[in-house]
Amino acid sequence: DIFFCDYCMTGITTPMPEPDEALSLYSSESYRTDTGTRFNPIIEFFIYVFRLKRKGDIKRYIERGSILDIGCGRGLFLHIMKKDGWETAGVEVNKETAFYASEMYGLNVAVGEPSNWNFPNESFDVITINHVLEHVHKPAEYIKKCKELLKKEGLLFIAVPNISSLQAVVGKELWFHLDVPYHINHFSTAGLLDLLKNNSFKILDIRHFNLEYNPFG
Repeated sequence: DIFFCDYCMTGITTPMPEPDEALSLYSSESYRTDTGTRFNPIIEFFIYVFRLKRKGDIKRYIERGSILDIGCGRGLFLHIMKKDGWETAGVEVNKETAFYASEMYGLNVAVGEPSNWNFPNESFDVITINHVLEHVHKPAEYIKKCKELLKKEGLLFIAVPNISSLQAVVGKELWFHLDVPYHINHFSTAGLLDLLKNNSFKILDIRHFNLEYNPFG
């Protein structure tokens, strides 16, 4: 079940998977891959193109610097940024996936919750959280940690499914991006904005279309 809070404007999957259960859901055998690719070559090509698009979106604000990708997966996006001259680091919940990103692309990847990351405060120009915040047990802790790790005037780039979208309203329990039990949090636009503003972030841009994700909805 998903219960929606009218105060924080966010839905919560109930019962919420325990942390150990969540880790098992994201094992290499079920949700991730330890071989670096998950799809056929055509889809993998488009994934690469979408990562280039994300790089372009970020460079609209900051041309080059240091970047942390929370939920970096196999490390493809960070690899692209590294080739562009960025200093890169990543975070992954899955040890096997983190190991692949480190071995394949030579990336610095931390594993686990924010308390385990050990990055210095104010050390990143950009932090990206792309379709990750809906998976974590304590999203407010992630946002607070991002505030600490970002340099002054740094950029936080977030993408999540939108439970207040037309897709969600029409699709109801059949909406693809509910994705329970993998998705624990179900953000509305207002809910995510409140979470950011409560941590003193200034909102620069809001978009409601993403060619990589919207068609699946």
